[in-house]
Amino acid sequence: MRKITSVTVILLFIFGCSPSEKLPNYGVDTSMQGIKGMVQLTDAEEETPKGIQKEVYIFELANSTQAESVGNLYKNIQSRLVRRVMTGLNGSFVIALPSGTYSVLVGHDGGYYADEKDNAGNINPIVVKNNQFTDIKVNINPKLTY
Repeated sequence: MRKITSVTVILLFIFGCSPSEKLPNYGVDTSMQGIKGMVQLTDAEEETPKGIQKEVYIFELANSTQAESVGNLYKNIQSRLVRRVMTGLNGSFVIALPSGTYSVLVGHDGGYYADEKDNAGNINPIVVKNNQFTDIKVNINPKLTY
């Protein structure tokens, strides 16, 4: 299993992912855990989402009460930025993180886009478990960024 995860991470880097910005990892070996995923844009004229190059921001878990928002676009998030990474041209990315719960947002239209919130109002909460990569997709829908 560890070998398969390593191969997956290596392939994502080879096929267009840029490495994440070097921010502290708090003494945790994050080489085998984190978040991998895809950022997609839903075109108004096409139903099928397409991968798009964007910057992905990983915050400590943020609640909607800690940010200003219009639709799915957030600004002035009052939570600490943990890491950020630029996706590949196809929208794929991988980022190593310590285990924990994070808010994952995508830079879009001068703010941060998130396509989900949980019942408690946490913005796009993603759980990272020890020795696992969590798979996610962020679908940017321009109709929801009004």
